[in-house]
Amino acid sequence: MKEKHFSLIKTFPLPKETIWSLLANNDHLNRMIGLFPVEFTKALFDDRLFYRHAKAKAAGVVPLSWKEYPFEWVKEERYVVQRVYTSGPLAEFNGGIELKDVSSPGNPATEVHVFSVFRPANALGKLALPVIALPTMKKTLSYIEKFINLHPSRIVTLPQPAMCSTANKQTLDNLLDKLPTSTLRDCLKEHLIQGADHTVVSMQPYKLADQWQEDREDVLHLFLEATKAGVLNLTWSLMCPNCRVAKEKESSLSQVKNEIHCDLCGISYQMTFDQSIELRFTVHPSIRKAVDQTYCIGGPILTPHILIQKRIAAGSTMHIPSIPMNEQLQLRILSSNHSAKIDQRASHEITYGENGLMGETFSLHNATFHNESENDIVLVIEEVKRDHYAVTAAKVTTMEPFRRLFSSEVLAKGQEIGIENVTILFSDLRGSTSLYEVAGDANAFRQVNDHFEFLSKWITHHNGSIIKTIGDSVMACFYAPEDALKAALSIQQSVESFNQSNQTNLIIKLGMYNGPAIAVTANNQLDYFGHTVNLAARIEQESKGSDVILPAEMLARPQLAQLIEPYPITTYEAKLNGIQAVIPLVRVEPLKITSYA
Repeated sequence: MKEKHFSLIKTFPLPKETIWSLLANNDHLNRMIGLFPVEFTKALFDDRLFYRHAKAKAAGVVPLSWKEYPFEWVKEERYVVQRVYTSGPLAEFNGGIELKDVSSPGNPATEVHVFSVFRPANALGKLALPVIALPTMKKTLSYIEKFINLHPSRIVTLPQPAMCSTANKQTLDNLLDKLPTSTLRDCLKEHLIQGADHTVVSMQPYKLADQWQEDREDVLHLFLEATKAGVLNLTWSLMCPNCRVAKEKESSLSQVKNEIHCDLCGISYQMTFDQSIELRFTVHPSIRKAVDQTYCIGGPILTPHILIQKRIAAGSTMHIPSIPMNEQLQLRILSSNHSAKIDQRASHEITYGENGLMGETFSLHNATFHNESENDIVLVIEEVKRDHYAVTAAKVTTMEPFRRLFSSEVLAKGQEIGIENVTILFSDLRGSTSLYEVAGDANAFRQVNDHFEFLSKWITHHNGSIIKTIGDSVMACFYAPEDALKAALSIQQSVESFNQSNQTNLIIKLGMYNGPAIAVTANNQLDYFGHTVNLAARIEQESKGSDVILPAEMLARPQLAQLIEPYPITTYEAKLNGIQAVIPLVRVEPLKITSYA
């Protein structure tokens, strides 16, 4: 049967980026315009391109099944999706949106073009199209109107679907009473009551913090405390580091495997705390039985780091749209995972053949892409930087509140997972042997324990956590090297005051190192092993006391170099015990006048 074309155009007083954030969030949009939940398979492959098989019931009655091919888009410009039906009254659908900036000075405006092309499979499909297509497209435009008319709120920022589960407010209030009264607690309460089902499942605290205009770390701490109180459940999303989509979810670190397979990328990956494991939160079922059904699996908002996604037929040539180079970008071919850096000084002729991309760098300025392979491919242009909303396992497992509240969150016995970057700080007491001889065992033991509390205060204050104590030494970990150095400087600046208050004369030695490590479970808690830990321990042995020793290479980070500017430093090379290479080191001798807030 012949194709049927439908088109609606309307202008709204909103900038393009706002309209895009609304309409590219297809999962939420489809709920709002009354479409139906869909069941998707994993990625499958045929002689054309990879796709996902989908099935649903229109209006809860008419069964439909189709092949859904990857969305194509240029961020904040347009998107389109193709569906080829295998059952039901339709044969094929192609539809999407186009946005055009029609703003005048001081008056933002965007022309929205909603379009769809249907090919009916039979007479029923032909008769149903006018009843289905235009009303659905009108609802899409109406959704934008609802957003414009939505009362400004930092709790609910999008229009909400009519059908949602309801919260047990009495249970919620009883559990929240375990937490200190605060504005943040009120924000969480209102979000759990007012949010749609899919917004209270798999929550990202940093994203909500930005929405609520609150401090990210404060919101993360609230979510941890709320989980311990029974308001929330934590979940570990296992992310493909390549396409950055969650492949599996686990309720405990002990269930996390060392390897994950991505059906779309066709590759298995070793888990890392930095890129593969992300902590998210879901409302506890005793408060709200929220079910997150899937309405769309491939919309642009699910992979916001992808700026362009284009399907390029076998043997064809396509012009690639130019886009601003505000971030470091790369070109990647979905499924085959061939990639190249984007460099505006490089060649603008891009060729893909049976052996992959012919070149390591390409320019997007007037770029032309030649697909000389035998298959259709999907090209993406994407930002290299990671998701700034993600709370990674690397981050959260270095936090004292997490380790205190969830000490049972450990890896399975024998499991080892890598961390790309962690900063390890070691401390020791100078002359501790003589301390026991002079002060006596009981008094010396008390002094050592008091000094542990002193160290813990500063380490925790600067977002670190004590992993373990070894005699009178401490091993601590930090997610950010800057926090480790701030903690070390604060300790040395404050030790004199500590000694005066406790009538002691302790001298503390400190050393640190930053690098990759292995996370394991030892003595029923998360611990770290590897070269970075060994080096940090050896560097601490270089300390004379009242100083901080760190490798010179860490000062390549401007933030660290800035932190030590006020203090006298000595640079030297040392042959560390058990380490073959000579290591350039820096000795920092903090003045006892400045304290870090």
